[in-house]
Amino acid sequence: MPVDSDGYPYQPTPTLVTAGFQGKAVLKVACGGVHNLAVTEPDQTLANSLASLVNNEMLADVCFCSGEGDFLHAHQCIFKTNAPHLYNYVRAQVEDASVTYHVDASHKLPVVSLSNVRMEVLLDFLHYVYTLDTNAAAMSLPSFAAVLELYHLGAKFQ
Repeated sequence: MPVDSDGYPYQPTPTLVTAGFQGKAVLKVACGGVHNLAVTEPDQTLANSLASLVNNEMLADVCFCSGEGDFLHAHQCIFKTNAPHLYNYVRAQVEDASVTYHVDASHKLPVVSLSNVRMEVLLDFLHYVYTLDTNAAAMSLPSFAAVLELYHLGAKFQ
């Protein structure tokens, strides 16, 4: 194999690479004397990644308690960006000391009670807040009553 002026070996003719891309489209290629880089499409979108955080305890810093008494873990940093009114509502509840606390094995989280909201609707609402995907939120609501409940929940944060 030939070497360049710095003594590094290089391939003088192009080589077809057929393995390692796992069926993903190549978006950009950078070629150097020694190393080459192919940038492929991402595994998933940011919205899909954020959707995986809905009701995920990992790094959660607040809980909601539904009408059924179920806890839903959430992340205030996402509220701050995607739903500022919701963020302000949660912060006001925590600062007014009107919250209880949910304690599990790893940490203690403030619990905002939404006793008039069913867990199913709360999950759909948070899925929308995390992803801003109106189509997915609308498709997953099974009944008109849930739509009305979601509307009243949303109006609370305006």
